[in-house]
Amino acid sequence: MRTIGKKTSNGLTVIELLVAMAIAAIMLAYAVPAFNDFADQRRIASSSNMIIAGVNYARSEAARLGTSVTLQAMNGADDANEWGAGFCVTAGTPGSCDTPLNVFQPDANVTLDGVDGLNGLVSLTFDPTGMLTGVVDGDIEVCGMSAAEDPGRVIRINAIGRASTGELECFGD
Repeated sequence: MRTIGKKTSNGLTVIELLVAMAIAAIMLAYAVPAFNDFADQRRIASSSNMIIAGVNYARSEAARLGTSVTLQAMNGADDANEWGAGFCVTAGTPGSCDTPLNVFQPDANVTLDGVDGLNGLVSLTFDPTGMLTGVVDGDIEVCGMSAAEDPGRVIRINAIGRASTGELECFGD
């Protein structure tokens, strides 16, 4: 007597492949926006840390060199984004960024706007003791380009020149 064996298949059917592709598409639909938000938040955090690093660097260089040191916006013409084009640290009073001690270039997709006491100011000068001269407390607001959806950060610079950070709700235009 002859036995007939069962026929087995090692491949996928078209239906199984379509179901797997549909599940993958649904997962990607949720993952891509979440990744974009993550990338936006990293840009905002990086630019915020850059401002704080610039302030701390300028203060320490003023004390180290024993002279005034200035943190200066490279192009402060945009009143809603004075610090966004980048900034430099120079020895002496405000001038140009032609011979800087250091240059900082924040992400182009982030705005850095001086508000309150820093509104419209494009330079912060620290005396040889590391104290901020001629400026009252002020903030720099750091927001992403999709400001209506993304929370931002606020960098608070007090009258003696110390910088701290906090959460900020950004509003779109």
